[in-house]
Amino acid sequence: MTQQIVLSLDPSKAPDLDEFVVGANQELLAALTATVGSNATSFWGLWLYGPTASGRTHLLQGWVNAQNGVARYLDCEPLQRLSDNAWQAAAAELLRQIDCDGVGQCLALDNVGGLLEREAGKELLMAVYEALLSSRGRLLVGHSQSVLHTHLNLADLRSRLLALPHFSVVPLQDDDKAKLLRLRAQQCGYSISDAVLTYWLRRGPRRVDQLLEDLARLNVATLREQRLLTIPLLKEVLGY
Repeated sequence: MTQQIVLSLDPSKAPDLDEFVVGANQELLAALTATVGSNATSFWGLWLYGPTASGRTHLLQGWVNAQNGVARYLDCEPLQRLSDNAWQAAAAELLRQIDCDGVGQCLALDNVGGLLEREAGKELLMAVYEALLSSRGRLLVGHSQSVLHTHLNLADLRSRLLALPHFSVVPLQDDDKAKLLRLRAQQCGYSISDAVLTYWLRRGPRRVDQLLEDLARLNVATLREQRLLTIPLLKEVLGY
């Protein structure tokens, strides 16, 4: 069970930092890319926060993927659903892997609120921080809000996390959403016209995750019917 929770991402499938549509997140992306491919001489950490579908998970996974196999990604959200025994086993496995990985290891903790649901989870996060600090590692934490608005009753943990650089992921505006949809469509071998994008973004849901789900449905339809992506086809597939 623990091996399904802590994992190294498959480079052929994981998000790529180069594919991230930056929008207003230039400084954030620069901070992440600065730690890729450089030898660690001291501990580095960063707290990354933003709402669902803001691109936060893409950035965490893309950062892990860019580390050439020496980084691990952990989605903490499923941890809160584990039984006590399974949770303790997962926590022990995480610390064991950090210890085994040695100097300069990289860890991305996504949806860290799932870890902080338990008092033991806060103690685990403190232990992870200390282990990475002593091994000159790198810690990237993803959450829906900043440390200032996160309940942490361990004073030492709170002070350490507050000291990390904080970046808020700025959600994409319509122009950047259009750029993202164009990019993903091009990767699938076709293009989307300005007219289709304008109609789509005015009539459809605005969340990026829903837009990408709808794009996947349109991909299937264009292949199945051997048709260009037009407004009539979009209406037929998506219903608006």
